[in-house]
Formats: sequence, structure tokens, C-alpha cells
Amino acid sequence: MKATELHNSRKKIDLMGVYFHAIFTILLTLIFALVVYETFIGFMRI
Repeated sequence: MKATELHNSRKKIDLMGVYFHAIFTILLTLIFALVVYETFIGFMRI
């Protein structure tokens, strides 16, 4: 019983890791897109 419980908790931890990794990747992509957008507008003004 304890072995399966440990396995389930480990599965949850893995899932949380994947979840956080996805959020982190999306945030990085958004920030990168924002920076590119800002520089693009800056170049367009010049």
C-alpha cells in the first residue's frame, strides 16, 4: 500500500513540474514577444 502511495505522490510531483515548466515557457515566450514587438515599434518610429 505504501509503495503505491509513494508512486502516486511522485506522479503528482512530476505533473506539477511539467505544469510549472509549461507556465515558465509561456511566460518567457510572452516576454520575448513583447521585447521584439517594442523594438519593432521603435524601429518603425525611426
